[in-house]
Amino acid sequence: EYTLFSKTLDDGLKKANRYLDNISESGILSGELAFKLYDTYGFPFELTLEYLEDEGMTVDKEEFEKYMEEAKKVAKERKIPKNEKMCGANIKKTIQLKKNYIPFTPSIHA
Repeated sequence: EYTLFSKTLDDGLKKANRYLDNISESGILSGELAFKLYDTYGFPFELTLEYLEDEGMTVDKEEFEKYMEEAKKVAKERKIPKNEKMCGANIKKTIQLKKNYIPFTPSIHA
């Protein structure tokens, strides 16, 4: 687990370095790019912020939070309701199908 996290950090720092080219003259990384580092590459926001602060820059935290809220909203909308199985089949429909099930019996006159 440590090795995986270490690789994530290394990869994130490489991406962050590439994103430094996209920082405005004000020294602020867009919240969108900070969110992409977090969401796509698993690079913690706090480390992005700390890394940039060490370089004399920062992140548009407000914009980052906007993207986080949107991601949470999408994740919540995709959440499977409690009355549905993981495969998406509705339990009530499954029970009804079982109640109405008529087993196949070959015809004697075939």
